[in-house]
Amino acid sequence: MSDGDDDLPPGVPGLQVADRLGRDHLSSRQSRGRELDEGGLATDDFAFVPTSRNPARFRAPKKQREGRRTTASLVVGTFLTLDGVMQGPGGPDEDRRGGFAHGGWSVGYWDDAMGKIITEWTARADALLLGRTTYQIFAAHWPHVPDDDPVGAVLNRVPKYVVSTSLKTVGWNNSTLLEGEVPRAVAALKDARSGEIQVHGSCGLLQTLIEHDLIDEYRLWTFPVLLGSGKRLFDMGTIPAGLELIDSTTSSTGVVINRYRRAGDIRYGSFEVDERGGVEALWAEGEER
Repeated sequence: MSDGDDDLPPGVPGLQVADRLGRDHLSSRQSRGRELDEGGLATDDFAFVPTSRNPARFRAPKKQREGRRTTASLVVGTFLTLDGVMQGPGGPDEDRRGGFAHGGWSVGYWDDAMGKIITEWTARADALLLGRTTYQIFAAHWPHVPDDDPVGAVLNRVPKYVVSTSLKTVGWNNSTLLEGEVPRAVAALKDARSGEIQVHGSCGLLQTLIEHDLIDEYRLWTFPVLLGSGKRLFDMGTIPAGLELIDSTTSSTGVVINRYRRAGDIRYGSFEVDERGGVEALWAEGEER
């Protein structure tokens, strides 16, 4: 289980890719003058789930697993290859750990529409949750962009919660170190806030959030690239979960941008043929659900 320190090393991840490659679009948005909108611990809703092989974990309450929101939504935005790799999308030296030699795989696939989407989605953030290294990358970059940068304006203003066992202080405006066991602390943060808490980058932290079923929405940017190796978003700690596709867009370069909402448990079944020797009843049953 990661505490956020096993995060992506310095490079140009996530939003910084969009900021660099989508500069023309962001400038046009600025010229049109669009404005960007700007707890107590509560863990009794979280079930304690002991296992025989792994450390005990916490699981989100049933109302959250089924998509019924009563507190803040934890939203993850991630760039992925078609085979699920999220390592090093923004540059050759972003993350070479494990001998990874494919850094920068997302750079050649950006278009203006993608810049528009990431700008609009960033504007929805009411807070950020970041692992240590992603926080350090962002803190070294975003405070120095112009005040009228639409992405920077949001990131510099909103509260930022940082998961780390090694950092003692955080100097970026409106930043706070999240204290205590990560699953309980994130659960409490969701209870204490409203709106969207967005997670960018933070590969190590994401494994903990996925394992403990704390993510409410995934915004996945799948690039038409196969790498065969590298760190993946959904790794060994992933738990079975049902999702609902709520939006899908395809860029001019073939990047598929999907939004998935947490939607309860998986609906298991079987494709056995019916007594008439066909499977028509199965389709009908699926539509009724």
